[in-house]
Amino acid sequence: MSRVSESGERKLTYELTYRSLQVTELLRQKLVHSFPIPVSHYFVVDSFPLPVCKFGRARYCRSFREDGANYGRCPSKKETYFGFKVHAMITLEGYITAFEVTTASVDDREGLRDLAENKLGLVILGDKGYAGEVPTSEQSIGT
Repeated sequence: MSRVSESGERKLTYELTYRSLQVTELLRQKLVHSFPIPVSHYFVVDSFPLPVCKFGRARYCRSFREDGANYGRCPSKKETYFGFKVHAMITLEGYITAFEVTTASVDDREGLRDLAENKLGLVILGDKGYAGEVPTSEQSIGT
């Protein structure tokens, strides 16, 4: 039985993650062409945590640190987690039209800015995490 070093294991994990993201994007593109999304001007936007390890092990978890994983807070679950945050824009019919994975500490409004970029005339519904003015790319949101 061969043993893989920690750095070799990390490299393998990164490569598998990268490949799975490529496959996910190809599947998304195929699905969009196979199942046309109805034209809609109404969308729901939300985010959810994507932890990469248990909170108690976060300071020992080095696998995703170089990829931007950090600490974030999920108010609905009343917990702090280590990992990423997924932002998604969905039609009222339930079709995911756009999504983005960011570091966990990114404000929801910044994720919305990226999702709604170059899309005019949309009505976007979101929870109170999206309340307030959407920052421009020159502004940063203080926490």
